[in-house]
Amino acid sequence: MERAQTLFADFKVNVVTGFRLLGGFIGDFQETENWMNEKVKTWVKAIECLSKAAEQQPHLAHVSLTKSLQNEWSYVQRVVANVEKPFTLLRTALESTFLPALFGSEVNQAEISLMLLSGHNGGLGIRDPVNSSTLSFQSSREGSKILSDSIIDGISLEMDLHETQMKKSIHQARELRDSLEQDIWVKTSNGLPIHRQKTLQRIKDGECSTWLSMMPTHDNNFLLGANEFRDSIALRYGRVPIKMPGFCDGCNQPFDLSHALDCKRGGLVGARHNESCDLNIDLLHLTGLTQTVKEPIIQEPDSDGNGGL
Repeated sequence: MERAQTLFADFKVNVVTGFRLLGGFIGDFQETENWMNEKVKTWVKAIECLSKAAEQQPHLAHVSLTKSLQNEWSYVQRVVANVEKPFTLLRTALESTFLPALFGSEVNQAEISLMLLSGHNGGLGIRDPVNSSTLSFQSSREGSKILSDSIIDGISLEMDLHETQMKKSIHQARELRDSLEQDIWVKTSNGLPIHRQKTLQRIKDGECSTWLSMMPTHDNNFLLGANEFRDSIALRYGRVPIKMPGFCDGCNQPFDLSHALDCKRGGLVGARHNESCDLNIDLLHLTGLTQTVKEPIIQEPDSDGNGGL
């Protein structure tokens, strides 16, 4: 460093040991870690902002994190090596701030381990920033091996070989990630009560996670309200919805999930039927079958026998 400053003193060149390049950073370990710490602080603040938004709009906050914010640090993980340590702060922010705001209640460590998995492996599609760091860089380096060798050796790039190498690397990284997540899922779920294990197994085997990756548009009612989203993710992990009433408003019996599905007096069975009916009619209208109409409401006649339908 001192020698470089001496050699370039007359040229007014700023000699540094690290520099930002193409969204990443090259330089010595200390400079890289300092730059990485500043990036992580920015992302932690963003998570705190999303956590505040999640109090009112948890569905939108979840999509903002999974579709946008986490892809920012995912890119950095692919181009910068040995940056696992700073991402522990990011995981802590997800555990202590974002996930509790998303659920509207506290979550324990076992639940967090499950939530920080891919959707098809029983998670919420939120990638663990610590576990994904090393794997992302190794996959990126392996996938760009043909390209980097071509640049270093000064030879022409074989695009077919490069594309084949990229696809192979992506496939291997996906298999390795799924294997690691499967181990986490088995180890964590085995420590839960039996009824929650069955719920998680049913969701995983039934591939009931597509809705988590859908964009929350108003079309087809893909945008869920705060209570709808929180109830959905609570049921996904065998939790009791946070606003579950104590007694049924139809029969005054103790209220739980089983009673909600069985009670004929509370109106929930009829509401589910009507919702399914309305959905089917809307889907038929989208296909052009506009002559399909809803079942007419039967109106009781008044005391004089008029107005009956």
